[in-house]
Amino acid sequence: MSLHHERAASVETLPNEIMVTILDPFATTELLPLAAVSHRFHLVITRLLHRRLVNVASLSSNDLILECYHPSAKITTPYLACRHLGTSTRGGEISDAGHVEAHDLKRMYSSFKPVIAEENRRRRVDGEIVDDTATEMISLDEGSLFSQLCAQINLVKVGPRPGLFTSCVPMSEGVIRTWREWLAQEADGRGDGILWLGTDQGVGLRFRVTHGASDRMPVISGPDDYPPITYKLEYQELIVRTRKLLIAAEEAEVQHFSNSGKAIVIASM
Repeated sequence: MSLHHERAASVETLPNEIMVTILDPFATTELLPLAAVSHRFHLVITRLLHRRLVNVASLSSNDLILECYHPSAKITTPYLACRHLGTSTRGGEISDAGHVEAHDLKRMYSSFKPVIAEENRRRRVDGEIVDDTATEMISLDEGSLFSQLCAQINLVKVGPRPGLFTSCVPMSEGVIRTWREWLAQEADGRGDGILWLGTDQGVGLRFRVTHGASDRMPVISGPDDYPPITYKLEYQELIVRTRKLLIAAEEAEVQHFSNSGKAIVIASM
């Protein structure tokens, strides 16, 4: 037997608890390729990944914030806080027991509710919060087929006061096009309301679309006309591939310790 095979065999004979101890310091991006080494490695690594997924799913140590705005309103649009709703795959909810297969990572998503951050919410005279529902108005000019929203998702650690963060890990950034046809279908209840940020479907936004003010609508319009129209988009859900969250959370820990006592990251308000 070759020296390589002897070393491989010696690793394979280690108890699971020792293998977990050896592999636990590895980052998720380093563990994923190792899962293909052998069936034993696959079982141990998927157990590790399951534990990490359960721990990171609710983001108990971090916060997810969403910046979503029309290109002309970047400065005036505040970021949205995101409340964790749950984590699931096509097969259902994640439990605290068992393990998740490595290939399930691509099918596992964590769900969040984007809401107006507490420091930006309207309050009544008595101090009670009126509403934290986040909305976006989309207006299409005559002849326009679509509008655009710029979106960026960041994983942060909250600092000493609202709007200040001790770490900030960008997770996804891009432009979402809201097509006239899509808006009309969603307003009529003929869609799922999801717009994906990018082609990999790693991050998506689900909206409830309703018709806005109709005073700009012409009295008579033909099937080929594109009259001016306004829609109201209410944020229902931010969907993030859990694997992206897990990798970002590990990066946030490294960034937090390197920035500790030295720097504060300021997000746009």
